[in-house]
Amino acid sequence: MAARTLPMKLAVFQCRSAEADTEAAFDTISRVLHACSVLAVDHVVFPELFLPCYNDAEAIKRQAQPLDGPWMRRLSDLARTRRCGVSVGWAEASGGAIFNSATAFDPNGRILGHHR
Repeated sequence: MAARTLPMKLAVFQCRSAEADTEAAFDTISRVLHACSVLAVDHVVFPELFLPCYNDAEAIKRQAQPLDGPWMRRLSDLARTRRCGVSVGWAEASGGAIFNSATAFDPNGRILGHHR
């Protein structure tokens, strides 16, 4: 007999981009994770290129971060402190290139998956 798994409570958050204001974006992520943790949501999914913004090539080039950079550390910390998994689309800088990436964290702040 296969092991039984519990259903996962998932939330999908869709809103306008913070227009390259990463502090405002992180404030939104923090507020949403707090609300979802109160509602016992297991994992929250944010939009493509939520960090730093969508549809602003210059801001994306200027603000893109590496996978081991401050954005990922902050997301890990937020997932851990809110005890809620989170997936966020973001601009990743690696090897001189910019990637439209998405990274998922578990409620302990560990990376579950990363996609470019």
